[in-house]
Amino acid sequence: MSIVTLLTDLGYRDPYLAMAKGKLISGIKGLQVVDISHDPIVTADEMVGSYMLRNVVPQFPKGTVHIVSVNTTLDFGSRFVAFEHKGHFFIGADRGIFYMFLAEHPEKVYDITSYSKAFTTFPLMDIFIPVAIDLSHGKKMEEIGAAEIKLVEKTMFHPTVEPNRIVGSILYVDVYGNLITNISKNLFEKVRNGRRFSIYVRSANYNITKISNNYNEAIEGEMVGVINYAGLIEIAMHNANCAKMLGVEVRSSIVAQFMDG
Repeated sequence: MSIVTLLTDLGYRDPYLAMAKGKLISGIKGLQVVDISHDPIVTADEMVGSYMLRNVVPQFPKGTVHIVSVNTTLDFGSRFVAFEHKGHFFIGADRGIFYMFLAEHPEKVYDITSYSKAFTTFPLMDIFIPVAIDLSHGKKMEEIGAAEIKLVEKTMFHPTVEPNRIVGSILYVDVYGNLITNISKNLFEKVRNGRRFSIYVRSANYNITKISNNYNEAIEGEMVGVINYAGLIEIAMHNANCAKMLGVEVRSSIVAQFMDG
């Protein structure tokens, strides 16, 4: 059975997503299509999309095709790409999301911008899906791409580390309003080195002084910090939407301050 994952900005209101899935299923026998996200507000930010890919891709078997159809309007300098990396295949618009996700250049990246002979306003239908179908039918990557190129380089925001504090940022806000930060457990514990700490979100009025094992260790409406599945510090509120309550969003700052004694 073949597997294709879809990360798009199509939303669920219009027929476009069903059109794409229908074309994939018609073109690849026994295909399983798995949705990553189709929220146009969420997926518009390459940093958010790359966070999703970092969490999703490792859960799938080698041979999976991952189609990223976000911000696909062609303008000066933009292009569409296809490549293989560690047994997975990637197809989509190269606006930095792939390099941000991988943090390295794949061995070979192919330009597929001209795969459709006619001008297209729907690259997912006219380029990305035909490429996925042709790959599933045994066509080689070098037969699909017009030329070998390098990915557009964009990097994740990395925390700033000082002797007594870490200045990070909110990497992702999930549907519950939980704040996923770019501060990993390993980095936090290394800089902390056993010291007391306060993690501030937005201002000194909003902080936590311990990392809990689960969300329920806080009382209702109180902030709580946990280590999430990806090994990152996550700030939440018990039975409340933390992002809305604090008025913060992706890329907002977060500070972990460490105190001796």
